[in-house]
Amino acid sequence: MKRQTLAFLLVFAATLSVQAQLFEKIDPSLTGVSFRNEIIESDSFNVLVDFYAYNGGGVGLGDLDGDGLLDLVLTSTSNGIRYYRNMGAWKFEDVTASHGLAIEGRGINTGVLIADLNSDGRLDVYVCRRYDANRLFINNGNGTFIDRSEGSALAVRSFSTMATVLDYDRDGDLDVFLVNSGEPRRKGYLNPGVPRILDTV
Repeated sequence: MKRQTLAFLLVFAATLSVQAQLFEKIDPSLTGVSFRNEIIESDSFNVLVDFYAYNGGGVGLGDLDGDGLLDLVLTSTSNGIRYYRNMGAWKFEDVTASHGLAIEGRGINTGVLIADLNSDGRLDVYVCRRYDANRLFINNGNGTFIDRSEGSALAVRSFSTMATVLDYDRDGDLDVFLVNSGEPRRKGYLNPGVPRILDTV
């Protein structure tokens, strides 16, 4: 009987612990994050034409402006990207256009990587895209960005889904590994060092 009571108490305590970890939905009118990844279908873009049409957008988290709070970068299949600056207390401000992270047009954006790609101690933003070249945004040091895609070895056009970083060649800087839904399926880009990450390798 004591064992059964003890087992019941352990299960009950575990249940309480799980209940305390449940998520709570916060209304966009309170957070300021009104992003939706709406997929706009047409005769030329749908799952019959493009098997990967519903791959979805990306979510990136990082302290982009150096204030100690995690900012959000969200990519959309049909409506560009959004950069939400964290104001604290679950409040965010859409600073996409004013901070240089806007991508114009209806190109399909997939994953987003937030990492220090030029080894200057600041987080940069790399956006993977389906039909267009991937985009590289370098952090100016204050949470604003400059588009350095043109001429970059990372401005590849290979139906990219997502990117990640690792120091593959153990030289102290981050290299980029891409997963693509086109060819080549996987590709690595060695970082030849600052400032050559911005040049073709």
